Amino acid sequence: MAERPEGYHDIPEADQKKAKVFFDYARTADGTGNYEYAIDMMLQGLAVDPDARAALITECGDGGRPGCLRGGPPAPPVCHAG
Repeated sequence: MAERPEGYHDIPEADQKKAKVFFDYARTADGTGNYEYAIDMMLQGLAVDPDARAALITECGDGGRPGCLRGGPPAPPVCHAG
């Protein structure tokens, strides 16, 4: 396992669950076309859990390309650490 960067700390499970609620709201808002709210919810979730993979891996209408919202403009490439 690679060394963790200086200052890194594990995200408590309670915070991961709290962040997931924001990500779920974001996906619901995205599905209804409320993109501004969806982005706001994603940002709030990332503020709680900045390492959340759930925020980076989302389904798109084009077959599931990671890292974008359906119906919105294409997202920049997302780098996934291995």
